[in-house]
Amino acid sequence: MPEIQDQEVLQEINESQVIEEIRDKRTTFEARMSNFLQEFNSYADFYRMITPNRVSDTKGLSNTIVSETTRSVETLSTMQFAMMTAQAPNFDVLSQRGDMDILEAHAISSILELQMEKVEFNRKLLKGLRTLNLMGTVFF
Repeated sequence: MPEIQDQEVLQEINESQVIEEIRDKRTTFEARMSNFLQEFNSYADFYRMITPNRVSDTKGLSNTIVSETTRSVETLSTMQFAMMTAQAPNFDVLSQRGDMDILEAHAISSILELQMEKVEFNRKLLKGLRTLNLMGTVFF
C-alpha cells in the first residue's frame, strides 16, 4: 500500500512541475515575441496604408501614408507568383526507380492537381509571397 501512495505523491509533484514549466515557457515565448509581433503589425499597417499611432519611439518611421510599400510588395509578389505558376501543373511526377508507367504518373499528377485545387494552393501561395516580401518570413 505505501508504494501506491508514493506513486500518487510523485505523480502530483510531476504534474505540478510540468504545469509550472509550461507556464514559464509560455511567458518566455511571449516576452521574446512581443517586439517581433509589434514590428510585424506595424509593417502590416504600412501595407494596408493605415496611419501609425503617434508614439515617442518612432524607430525612424514617419507617420505619412505612402503607397510605395503596397506597390512594391504587390509587384514582387505577383511577379514571383507568375514565375512559379507559369507552367500548369508546376510539377512533374517522376519515378525514382523507373518502374512507373506513364498512366500511373498521370493518375498521381491528376490527384495532386485536384488536391491543390481543393486546398486553394494558388491563393495561399500568393498570400504567402506577399507576407514574404513584406515581412521577410512566412507563417502558414
